[in-house]
Amino acid sequence: MKNCFVIIVLFLSLFINCYNETNDKTKNELNPLLKPFTTPFELPPFSIIKDEHFKPAIQEAIDRQNQVIERIINCKDDASFENTILPFDTSGIFLDQIINIFNILLADDATQNRIMLSKDIYSILSDHETMMYQNQILYSKISSVYKEKKSLILDNEKKTLLEKIYNDFNKRGAFLENDKKTKLKEIFKELEQLKIEFFENYYNDINLRKIITTDSIELIGLPAEIVEKAKKDSETNSEPGNYLFYLNKSNFVIIMKFAENRSFREKVYNEYINLANNNNEYVFCNFSIYKAHRIFFLLNRRWHGSCDG
Repeated sequence: MKNCFVIIVLFLSLFINCYNETNDKTKNELNPLLKPFTTPFELPPFSIIKDEHFKPAIQEAIDRQNQVIERIINCKDDASFENTILPFDTSGIFLDQIINIFNILLADDATQNRIMLSKDIYSILSDHETMMYQNQILYSKISSVYKEKKSLILDNEKKTLLEKIYNDFNKRGAFLENDKKTKLKEIFKELEQLKIEFFENYYNDINLRKIITTDSIELIGLPAEIVEKAKKDSETNSEPGNYLFYLNKSNFVIIMKFAENRSFREKVYNEYINLANNNNEYVFCNFSIYKAHRIFFLLNRRWHGSCDG
């Protein structure tokens, strides 16, 4: 009887795992971020991309990059520019593409859901980059190529790439002992949290700061669809008869480029450059302190400052 029960449990477990794998595969197949873009000029199909598509797409992109790194690490040949530097450099292209699309949408329409999603995404990316740049085997291969750079036949572009990648690893503390790497991870974690806090304040400020005008003369030169949207946004915010512009990146660029009224452009510009100028003094102060702490730590100098502000 016990054997029968065990067999049933194992069967159910196997069935559930198979179902989850199939379900995840189906979701990935339907995710527009994970398929080739068939739009003109291969632009992202923004009209069908949803917020829930990003985290699974980012995880898939991270998995793909990790697979490339595993191949570099497991390569039996001596490390070279072709089998180490070049594949590492191109390993993150897909991940960068997805992050860039997300950042475009976030800058254009910073909804509360999207702001909360950005905190999760940036945290995932920070952990991934820390693990990648503190991978000792990967660093030793990159370091061995760098030490042979004088004997390698590389053009200026390749030399620059080699130096950049090598320096990026050093800035992340790849050369440190494990106990010091752990301490550096804590510093990077604090820096990442401060960056997340800054951008949360920034995007919240975009939603709070608005330009409201009643004078249609100020809008001369602006595309008709932008003016119409400003009119609808004004009605939605109980300001009928006016024109309301949120200070997101797309509105700012369009107004600066097309608005003929100089005083209106000046008003928008002055508001835009003061975005995030609220509750960020503490963030700026601590970010500077932790950046200095990181530099001292990498230089093996004693740190006399305080990270408590």
